[in-house]
Amino acid sequence: MSKTYLITPEDLAENGFIHGNVEASILNSVIQRVQDNILQNILGTALLNKLKTLIEAYNNGSGSEMVDPYLTLYQEYVIPCLVAHCEKKALPYINQRIRNKAVTRANDQYVTASSKAEITDLKQEIESDCTAYENRLVEYLCQNGTTLFSDEYIFTQTADGNVNPKTKRIAKTRNLMFVHGGQKKY
Repeated sequence: MSKTYLITPEDLAENGFIHGNVEASILNSVIQRVQDNILQNILGTALLNKLKTLIEAYNNGSGSEMVDPYLTLYQEYVIPCLVAHCEKKALPYINQRIRNKAVTRANDQYVTASSKAEITDLKQEIESDCTAYENRLVEYLCQNGTTLFSDEYIFTQTADGNVNPKTKRIAKTRNLMFVHGGQKKY
């Protein structure tokens, strides 16, 4: 089964703070987990799968380049949110190695590992970025959801973080709900 990543380890190095010398296998695992556990909860399965399909088709040469409204969603909102969440998720794993005998920490003679307090401060700063980019993405979906999915999905959010459904079927994801005709599904 082939996995489709919305970004590559190289994209993380270009668009974020993760250095290019971090192993791609570690970053691919981080990307996959963030896509599955964070981004899918924000976008919903249908929209995430649509983006994956567009990227896969382009990469395989069977599709054209992504166009709006998906291009704007992807470049301006999904990538920054995904990069920030990948940075947060990768922090514990960049220096740690899970091996068959122990969990170890890698060191280099020219590099000093950060203290736990420094890592905690960095993680809080990245968490702030995650929240900001996630809020931007949710706001964009709420304002432009009908453009993305015609009349299938309507994204609306109230000032208190709740979402007002416009049709019968509701699938909750954090403070955002994806609305589709039919029955409620939680």
